[in-house]
Amino acid sequence: MDVLFGINYCMDLIVMVMVNKIMHYHTSLPRLLLSSTLGAIWSVIAICIPDEYRLFVNWCTYLIITGLMLMIINSPLNIIKGSSGKINWFAIRSYIKDLLKGVAVMIGIAVFLGGAIHLLVYYTYVGFVIKNIMINNRQLVIYAVVAYLMLIILVRSKEKLNRKMQIYVVTVVIGDERITLKGMIDTGNQLSDYYCNKPVNVMDKKCFDKVLSKINDYSRIRYHLIPYRSVGMDTGMIEVITADYIYISNDVKTKAYKNVLIGLSEVCVSQAGEYQALINGHMMQ
Repeated sequence: MDVLFGINYCMDLIVMVMVNKIMHYHTSLPRLLLSSTLGAIWSVIAICIPDEYRLFVNWCTYLIITGLMLMIINSPLNIIKGSSGKINWFAIRSYIKDLLKGVAVMIGIAVFLGGAIHLLVYYTYVGFVIKNIMINNRQLVIYAVVAYLMLIILVRSKEKLNRKMQIYVVTVVIGDERITLKGMIDTGNQLSDYYCNKPVNVMDKKCFDKVLSKINDYSRIRYHLIPYRSVGMDTGMIEVITADYIYISNDVKTKAYKNVLIGLSEVCVSQAGEYQALINGHMMQ
């Protein structure tokens, strides 16, 4: 059973890394490992279930377990409700659509890898090496785990480097109002609200003037001030509000976050006007 668990864990880890890359989930390494653990545990459970329930096992494998594994690496918990307590149906529909697409991608990758490994083991010299030179399955599992953990680390490092300069579309939702901006992830932005210890995203205040003028009770958006210092400027105070949601989008994916803190900067965050928002690096972790 331990060998079965180890082999399936390695395969699930490979699949989840590829899904994470294709679907642009930008998930963390612990979530990838947790998702792979769930898949490996189910593989052990599934083999213990009698053959007459094989159809049930297959449905669970390809729908329920696959969906749960994807929900671990792309959690839905941050899009269910905003600060007003109302369900955001737009975010839920977007998430379900993305989840179904992820299930299809995951199954496709699993089928492709299964066929590729079959060809590799039975029709190439690599298969001869594995079957005749490798001492046992445990050794093969260890080699595979180490290799793919190194691959994950390299891929994650490259993704973080690429994200530093990528421009995103940022949609801020406050009540019934929407504000669309261009934003860049600023990994050097360590600004946090000492009242609640949450990251603060700095955005041009002028983009919010129209929306703020319609709000009579600023307590609804939790208006307050916190100390702030930008490059080349002395320490001062910055106005902070709480948005119901923000949606951060690139060419292929949109991610939603609720109850997000926004610092309103009197000075444009980009002197060239290329973007109007600096997304706190901790938001994307």
